[in-house]
Amino acid sequence: MTLLAQKALHIYLSEKRHDWVELESPYFVGPVEYAWESRNENDPTIFGVGPLVGTNVPGVDSLIVAGRSLIWDGFYSSSFEGAGSSIAKLGCHF
Repeated sequence: MTLLAQKALHIYLSEKRHDWVELESPYFVGPVEYAWESRNENDPTIFGVGPLVGTNVPGVDSLIVAGRSLIWDGFYSSSFEGAGSSIAKLGCHF
């Protein structure tokens, strides 16, 4: 199975630091699945784009926000159409 290499920018607000993380996993492709697999005691909120962002495929330029919702008391995701290119310009997917 071919691995899809992606980058994640982890930002730790309480510690005022960040890390670039290389992700090579056949188990997740997009930001919703990455958020689901990243659940832990810190309940991170994931902002991300899919691997097809920047192509001419319709609908792939969405910025996805996913993580634990305090309002719904569970996992939730939402998308912002047309905002995905802003995070892709950083050179990362998540």
